[in-house]
Amino acid sequence: MTEVPRSVSDTGTVALSVGSYLHDFYLIPLSTVTGQPTGVTRRLTQDGRTKSLWWYVGGDPGSAYFRVFAGTAQSVYALDLATWKQTFVAEGLHLSAISPDGRQGAYSVPDGDS
Repeated sequence: MTEVPRSVSDTGTVALSVGSYLHDFYLIPLSTVTGQPTGVTRRLTQDGRTKSLWWYVGGDPGSAYFRVFAGTAQSVYALDLATWKQTFVAEGLHLSAISPDGRQGAYSVPDGDS
């Protein structure tokens, strides 16, 4: 189980990412004003794949991006937060950024000694 602080409010409230690579993703809708829950918790995925959310790639604000691991290979998926639909994005790439419309990605590949 991992606990990673993601943000801190002006009043000192910390948003934590708590989870395990073998568990599913859940969504708790929160008020942008109070930070309190505004609805019921929804389970967004239900499978046994080894996966992790990808916080820093950007992309469509209505989607969460995650990686699925199979040995040393990885696949990237977008998860629509409104419909729960998973869309395959790429396989085997080490994406570092996704455009706001989710249609383009930047990645790096080895080149010589770098």
